[in-house]
Amino acid sequence: MANYLDKTVFLNDIRAYKLRKKLNPEEPISNYSAAAIMQIANKLANRPNFAGYSYIQDMVSDAIYVCLKYFDKFDPDHAKLNPFGYFSQICWFAFLQRMAKEKKQTAIRGKILAMIPFDTFDMQDHDVDEEFRNSYTEFLQEHNHAELTVKPKK
Repeated sequence: MANYLDKTVFLNDIRAYKLRKKLNPEEPISNYSAAAIMQIANKLANRPNFAGYSYIQDMVSDAIYVCLKYFDKFDPDHAKLNPFGYFSQICWFAFLQRMAKEKKQTAIRGKILAMIPFDTFDMQDHDVDEEFRNSYTEFLQEHNHAELTVKPKK
């Protein structure tokens, strides 16, 4: 596979997969399509929008999973739809979804740290200063700007 993704080859590969799928419902996607999806997700992860996150591999994994989940929903006969754009959008929104999950987890972690009494942490002998303990908990409480909003399930 080249450094770029050829949309026409990708589209033809999906068309061939759809024909094989009609004959055999258990038909797996081709290696080319799988590699193309991985390439789209990895290249999108290198964009400046997403490059600095520590959980970038989780984002890529989620994007690949969602692309494979919705692979059969792509209609290759649709006139204006191209597979590159379709799977790029799926990856983009999977990345945003992972970022929202991680932001929520960070807020939960921050609230837990702010609520834990500092006495439970292991302290060294020279850290018995009460001012040090109070300044750390105050710092955690002041800098925890992420609000945890729990949406009720329907």
